[in-house]
Amino acid sequence: MATPNLKPSETVEQQRKRLIYQSRKRGILENDLLLSNFLQHQAKLLSPAELNEIDTLLNDITDWDLYYYLTDKQPVPADIQNLAVWPKLKATVREKRDGVLMMPPLN
Repeated sequence: MATPNLKPSETVEQQRKRLIYQSRKRGILENDLLLSNFLQHQAKLLSPAELNEIDTLLNDITDWDLYYYLTDKQPVPADIQNLAVWPKLKATVREKRDGVLMMPPLN
């Protein structure tokens, strides 16, 4: 996997806010809902390394591939399965799978 899209002057808090914004503006609504709900509740709890992993997932994997991996429609590549943040993201998706998802409010 590629390295995250960090800007040299970006702080962890700026990265966190950017990722929350990017999670709401994906190419497909399904990912908007899954990713924005995950980051709404988890972003402040994620380590800088996990934020970098989310950054890579959001920016280096196509939206449809990411959706298929999150919903178990395609096998997940080992490099994604080995990310520290992947089990947390998958747990959120499993938890929200049968419910009605809505875009979380902007804070």
